Amino acid sequence: MKRAHSPSSLPPTKVQHSSQTSDTSFGRRRSLSFDEVFYDELILVIFSCLSAGDLCTVQPTNKNWARLSQDNQLWKALYLAEYGRVRVRMMRSPLAPPVGQKSRVIKPLPTRAQGVIERGKQEEAVNWKVLFKLGENWRNGRCTVQTFEPGPTACAVTGDMDPTSSEEDRGPGLILMGDIIVHSPIEPSSPTVRFLALGRQPHTIRATSCGSEGHARITAFALDQSTPCSHSRHIRLASFLSTGEFSIFSVDQQSLTASSRVLAYIPSHRIERTVPVTQAAYHHPVLLTLSATFTLCIYDLSEHGKVKHTQTLSSFTSYPPASIIISPSHGARDVLKVVLVFSVPVYPRHWSVGVTELLIKLGEDVGGTFTPPTLISTRTVRAHDLPLGWIDEEQFKTAQEQWGRKVEKVVDTQTDGKWVVLAPLSASASSSSPRMNRYTAFSNALQQYRLTLPSTPSAGTPKLVFVRYLYGPESDIEKIWVADGRCVSLSVDGSIWVWDLEERPRGTKDSKELTWLEGAQVEIGDDTVWKGRGSVAFDERKIATVRGAEVELRRFDV
Repeated sequence: MKRAHSPSSLPPTKVQHSSQTSDTSFGRRRSLSFDEVFYDELILVIFSCLSAGDLCTVQPTNKNWARLSQDNQLWKALYLAEYGRVRVRMMRSPLAPPVGQKSRVIKPLPTRAQGVIERGKQEEAVNWKVLFKLGENWRNGRCTVQTFEPGPTACAVTGDMDPTSSEEDRGPGLILMGDIIVHSPIEPSSPTVRFLALGRQPHTIRATSCGSEGHARITAFALDQSTPCSHSRHIRLASFLSTGEFSIFSVDQQSLTASSRVLAYIPSHRIERTVPVTQAAYHHPVLLTLSATFTLCIYDLSEHGKVKHTQTLSSFTSYPPASIIISPSHGARDVLKVVLVFSVPVYPRHWSVGVTELLIKLGEDVGGTFTPPTLISTRTVRAHDLPLGWIDEEQFKTAQEQWGRKVEKVVDTQTDGKWVVLAPLSASASSSSPRMNRYTAFSNALQQYRLTLPSTPSAGTPKLVFVRYLYGPESDIEKIWVADGRCVSLSVDGSIWVWDLEERPRGTKDSKELTWLEGAQVEIGDDTVWKGRGSVAFDERKIATVRGAEVELRRFDV
């Protein structure tokens, strides 16, 4: 044996083989077994011709085959061949060990590459079999479902609620914080933030402060993106109320009862232009809020216990529903990049999607004088942007295609910084109609766009290019979520659909050759139509949904 194979818990390697083995009991020589004839490297070459199902089939043969069939390089080749990418999604969640633990690095065979993640000063091997298993479970909708009991003060929604209602009426939904689900129950009196985790008691924190007057409700959440959930025990969480105030909580991921409020902001007076907040993004010490009237406010939280409002931006051509993400800029460490996706009106009464990029320079201390975070540049691109003046034949064809993609109403828009997805209202789609008939109504499907933002204005202009239509749901979409090349939707009938936005096009439909992609449906518990407040969030291993007072968690690492 020339090296130790992965994983480390496998049985020890076989003994050194020889040309023949003596049988002392009978005084005669016997034939060598398959394992004794070939070195492990040769058996691995043979196993490399097997599929994932065949590798699982040969595993119970004996201990040696069980060890070799789980070789990390075999599963890496299968993963890359099946999914066609070297980059691994959300590698922190399924691959990295818990905080404080180390994993053994597996040395590669000669001329074979080993995928390695660099995280700080550690190098940790990627478990490609786990990745392959997760990918297959996502593709086939295979998962386990767990329902959390409603809180003691939570109440159900009475009456029907239009899933296409305004962002102000729909509430903040929920977010995932590692293995913790954060959501706001529907409360009859005071708003609260509820934390749910498997195997632990739920924990609730009041979101109101002593300055709140009258009935208030939570309208938005924002998780601090400056510290990954897998790298720190304490994570900052911002919650916003309909009264205009917001709070910053320090959430202890190991002991939820130790979580506490660290900051409370109460505006001096309520302005309808900036209240209520419907979307927010947080990258400490910069906090951005977006109101229902599409007013963007920038806050500075660098001083402990203080909130400074540094800038206000408005738009008269952008409309909700919208989504906002924030991340460090690749060009400079002291610059944050904000991507804002929104609805754009199209004549006469239709809608499309647009994207605005904002670059914010962090505050710094210059000669004893502190400069607050400042907006340094913005640029906008729209999916429906007709050229002015005379146009040639190619521009005319492009304009016709854009005109055919406009929708009557937008339910939701989401982005991960690379892909943009628009969810229209599919009122014309009937659940009783045959599945193939739905492919003729392209305006009822989700639309996928590719977002290109050059690093500098001189490098080129931003582009928002249509890619394809996403099919699957037979009822109205209530909420979608996009993260790291994957889109998940929640419909009013409770169905959940998943699309891999990076998957290669499967084909074309009709003479217009419009590309399409049908998603995978995740199993649901019942077919009851729910007309209420619902939202969805996910990471690489799970999907969390909330419908009224009911919270469900679907895990794919089974």
